Amino acid sequence: MPSPESSRPGAAALAAVLVVLLALAGCGGSAPAAAKKKAEVTATTKPGASATPLDLPSTSPKPPKADKRPTDKSAVAYGRYAVRTFYYSLARRDFAPMAELVERPGKCRGCRDSRAAIDTLAKDGQFQVPGKVGFRSAVVASSAGDKRLVDVVARVEEGRYTSEADGTSGVLAAQRRVAFQFLLRWNGKAKAWTIQDYSIDDGTASTRG
Repeated sequence: MPSPESSRPGAAALAAVLVVLLALAGCGGSAPAAAKKKAEVTATTKPGASATPLDLPSTSPKPPKADKRPTDKSAVAYGRYAVRTFYYSLARRDFAPMAELVERPGKCRGCRDSRAAIDTLAKDGQFQVPGKVGFRSAVVASSAGDKRLVDVVARVEEGRYTSEADGTSGVLAAQRRVAFQFLLRWNGKAKAWTIQDYSIDDGTASTRG
């Protein structure tokens, strides 16, 4: 079983899920096959509709119960919390909530890709609000000292997208399987987990940074 250091998540695979959610190309400049499917969203024009989605989440996810020491159970709970926060940041087009969970956002490769994608979404005047986020599995893949490598597989129900320009909205395709991998480190002083890096793979990309 690899150690957290040798299995450090990269950011390249993050592009796949961001393409599906944000209709952007992957890091290498070419969109994965899933992003090219015309059926991913179905537009319905509503003249005069509000440019801000009515279902835009207003409350950030609640963090898991605090623990006094690093355990696999608390690491898994934090991994689920991080996934919910990730989708909250995407829906709000604000990376700040996710950045608050990261030890050093400037050194986190997954963070750079996420921030760039969210910025592009805002620039294009698009909101994309995913549906309910559930979990297929969440486990500690490896551990070493105060670090844990946590694998979380999420499923996301159909959501909605909205254009700020004309209120056009439509269905955002569901995602049956999205694999997240978080490298966590226990902050003994704060008695809490922090993210060092992360990656995401929805099955359309196999490359990791």
